[in-house]
Amino acid sequence: ASFYNKPDDIRETVTLEFDKVWEDFGDAFDTRPDELTLTVQRQAHAQEDQDNAILPQTVAPSLYTISMTKDLDGNTWHYTITGKAADGELERYAPNGMPWVYGIQEDKDELEKSGYQSASGGETWTTGDPVDGVLSAGTITNSITQKVYYQKQWLNSDGTAVTEDYLGTEITVTFQLQVWNEAVSKWQ
Repeated sequence: ASFYNKPDDIRETVTLEFDKVWEDFGDAFDTRPDELTLTVQRQAHAQEDQDNAILPQTVAPSLYTISMTKDLDGNTWHYTITGKAADGELERYAPNGMPWVYGIQEDKDELEKSGYQSASGGETWTTGDPVDGVLSAGTITNSITQKVYYQKQWLNSDGTAVTEDYLGTEITVTFQLQVWNEAVSKWQ
């Protein structure tokens, strides 16, 4: 007997979806870009007891289309990435038989020029199994808010740190964060 092993002519495909959330006070400073440059990547884990993992690779932009809709306040953008049928689409399974894990990355330089930061590093990856052919890649959140950490240290007259509580009471220190306004050459 002989066997012929080949992939199915019709392969299972997926659509990718994710949300882009903007934490910028409703674009109060008018710094939010009108659109994003996105890159789709994929990788596949190895089969059990095999050394056949597929390392991350960029999916050619010619293989998919990206559409985006905004919620009513414009602070959440919903993206749908769909494969193009004639070009092989976004396949569910890699050649090693394992599911592809898709990642979406945004152009970090583009966002940093606008003053945004992303807690996720500007990328998100699909998790789980598709529901009705859709793989969710979660959310990428970009923010213009900053965290500033400070510590007040009391010093003795000789410059050493005060380590004892001489007053026996709690002391509250308040501070005001200021930024330099280059246009008027002063702190505000």
